[in-house]
Amino acid sequence: MNPLHSFHLAAVRAAFLAVLSTLAFAATASAGAVALRCEHLVEPTGIDEPKPCLGWVMTADRRGERQTAYQVLVAAKRSVLDQDRGDLWDSGKVASGESAHVEYAGAPLASGQQCFWKVRLWDKDGKETPWSQTAVWTMGLLQPGDWQAKWIEPAGPAPAGGTTKPVVVKRAVYAAVDGAGSADVTARLAAALSGGGLSVVVGNKELGGDPAYNHVKRLKVEYQVDGKAMVKEAAEGETITLPDGYQPPPPPASLRYLRKSFTLDKPVVRATLYATALGLYEASLNGRRVGDIVLAPEWTEYGKRVRYQAYDVTPMVVRGPNALGAQIAPGWYSGHIGNGGFQAYGKSPAFLAQLEVEHDDGTTTRIVTDGSWRSHESPLLSSDFMLGENHDARLEMAGWNQPGRDEAGWGTVRERTIAPVPLQGQVTQPVRQLAEVKT
Repeated sequence: MNPLHSFHLAAVRAAFLAVLSTLAFAATASAGAVALRCEHLVEPTGIDEPKPCLGWVMTADRRGERQTAYQVLVAAKRSVLDQDRGDLWDSGKVASGESAHVEYAGAPLASGQQCFWKVRLWDKDGKETPWSQTAVWTMGLLQPGDWQAKWIEPAGPAPAGGTTKPVVVKRAVYAAVDGAGSADVTARLAAALSGGGLSVVVGNKELGGDPAYNHVKRLKVEYQVDGKAMVKEAAEGETITLPDGYQPPPPPASLRYLRKSFTLDKPVVRATLYATALGLYEASLNGRRVGDIVLAPEWTEYGKRVRYQAYDVTPMVVRGPNALGAQIAPGWYSGHIGNGGFQAYGKSPAFLAQLEVEHDDGTTTRIVTDGSWRSHESPLLSSDFMLGENHDARLEMAGWNQPGRDEAGWGTVRERTIAPVPLQGQVTQPVRQLAEVKT
């Protein structure tokens, strides 16, 4: 046979098989909704938008297909949704081609609530598609009062020459000497208290802004020590120290381990960890790292908002002894950042975490960061974006974040008071390690 003729036959055969394959695909595939997202995220945990936006992608087996209507069902339980019922929201059939930014319009949602949902579409011929696969989103902590946790930091040695009676800042005003402007900085100074006192330079950067541009300013602080009222003033550029003779505590010698031991005496139905830091953090539960996010939380203007992350840790929590662990680092908050910035927002990092465990009897156990946590030196001596890390392997401690650890010799933590700042859930795809380059 002519080789060229043989080539043409092979080409015709391949084309014929391709057509058959396409027809077979068309016979089995159908239009429908896929890639369901809530607030642009896939099955997110920690949504604090009370009316989150939903979206999906329409898939089809023919050209020119389009969505002419949709119906969304949202239910509090998967079993209810499996019955094609939405006890939280049933949008009904909505004549619309909208497939993004579809705002939830159902019953009010509560903190920590799980929302199971699915959607079906109508195509350009008015034909109804099958229901999509079920997706889920989980609400975050919607109200400030939902947070019971306290900001904590490792406690260093007691300050030399400090006072055993803590200072209470009652009122602090940073004002122009000639009365041209003023700012109430009470909350900022209260947040700067450390080891029972404070020492701060009187200046626009340290006190959060300039209340009177090009005017000479002065700071006046009304405070109490052991119930005794006192007043102290300092001019711009001076350092104010409360009380007299106070010396700030030295920082810990390493980025210390943090841990909290706890016991659960009931079966666990669901467990969610909410965590964040002034700086960076990495959390662990019963010796296993929580999640795969790195460099959390992302950089924000810490005086305006701090992002928190929420993790479903149900498989990691057990009935009986448990241990929650963490390490924190300066990050963008108090480390070196671009253009020579250092300690741009604060002097040292702090950690905030709240573990909520739901039991089969409807009760909830809440484990929070507070003064009962323990700390210990770690092999991570320092960690900084610009300066790298120092790791002393001789200080590694096996099982530091596992239950049953002997905490003899572990130090304490102290609760840190910061100026009120909104805690907001994660709104973007987090940073994750996707690959490792071996050299």
